[in-house]
Amino acid sequence: MITFVPVGGLANRIRSIQSAISLSGDDELRIYWFKDQGLNCNFYQLFEPIPLQNVTLKETNLWDKLCFDRPRKKNLYVPLLFQKLHFDACLYENQTKVGYINYKHWKDMHTSVYLASYNQFYTVTTDLNRLFIPIPHIQKKIDDACSSHSAYTIGIHIRRGDHNIAIQKSPINLFITAMENAIDQNPQTNFYLATDSESDKQLLKNKFGNRIITSQQAAERNTTSGIQNAVVDLYALSKTHTIFGSYYSSFSEIAAQLGNNKLH
Repeated sequence: MITFVPVGGLANRIRSIQSAISLSGDDELRIYWFKDQGLNCNFYQLFEPIPLQNVTLKETNLWDKLCFDRPRKKNLYVPLLFQKLHFDACLYENQTKVGYINYKHWKDMHTSVYLASYNQFYTVTTDLNRLFIPIPHIQKKIDDACSSHSAYTIGIHIRRGDHNIAIQKSPINLFITAMENAIDQNPQTNFYLATDSESDKQLLKNKFGNRIITSQQAAERNTTSGIQNAVVDLYALSKTHTIFGSYYSSFSEIAAQLGNNKLH
């Protein structure tokens, strides 16, 4: 049996759960979903239950925090004692990277293991669209957001916030140049914009006018509505034919994977 804790923001959790499901095969997989400052929303306020009989996902309580949360300074490493006693082996997020170990061999060598990760740490064999199905009222918002999409809609994802690599490697001028080139190639081009930067959103709206389709809500990680809007952005991006994304952003990557579309 695998006990798994997804870590980080929305896209990081999606890709790590996909890896854990692929690793588990037919073995039992129990996922513990913790709300925190990176994602302050329950799973079932976003998605339908994962439709696999061997997979259960639990929204956590105080007891789960004491037993299954990652041992850290903020929880005085209290869960470590339980995990050392309860599991045959444990791997935490700084250890769950591609190529760190042979994960299948490690899993098969033990009866009960614990994993925490924000990475795609294992070769995925399951379709994201099968695993993560938005709940009906979010799907309705996705459909509404995509109503202005055409065959010429390009997705734009600009990651800012605390993502220093994306800020440095994906400055706004590169997006503007790419967007201008796209319009030169096809004057019917419009753009679906997802960003956590209100200033960049306003700049692009001023420059490109009604070619910009974007949420009227500010991006937030610490509210349920903010995370629900992030799901809408993620799936609306996936419905475009090409995505101009931010460097080293899992959100850009997962949007492209969901839609099986090009990512630049």
